[in-house]
This record gives sequence, structure tokens and C-alpha cells, in this order.
Amino acid sequence: IKNVYFNFCDWGGSSIGFRTMLKLDEIYNLINKNAEIKFHFTIKRNKHPSIYVDFVNGRYKSIGLRNLGADEIIEKISDTLN
Repeated sequence: IKNVYFNFCDWGGSSIGFRTMLKLDEIYNLINKNAEIKFHFTIKRNKHPSIYVDFVNGRYKSIGLRNLGADEIIEKISDTLN
């Protein structure tokens, strides 16, 4: 994995779990543990939260996070990074 892009809305209801996740230490532990990967956070108003993973081989993966809780999002990120 080369890059991970997090997209979320700063006020929309489907991003509540994502915004809650940003307040938890677990996400920052994951980021620090994977220092070789660049993490990007972007506010996209009126859009559902999602993750885009950019692999070294040129492929990418998109993961929707609509209406998921903070724990579910962290679990999806952990699964993707492993």
C-alpha cells in the first residue's frame, strides 16, 4: 500500500462514525504503526465517507463507510492494512 485517502463530510449524518473515529487513539496508533504509508484526510461536503487505497502496483481499492460506527471503521481499516 502506497497511499490511503480518507474522505468524509464535516457535518453530514453518514459521517458521524468517521468523525467519532478521529477522536479515538486507535486510528492514530494504526497510522503510526504503518509509517511507510501516506495517509490523507479530505473533507468532501455532501458525500458519504469512504477510503481509497492506492497500491504500489498501480491498483486501487474503494471502501464505503456510510453509516458505520467508529469501531467498524477501524476494523475495516485494520483489515485493509494487513
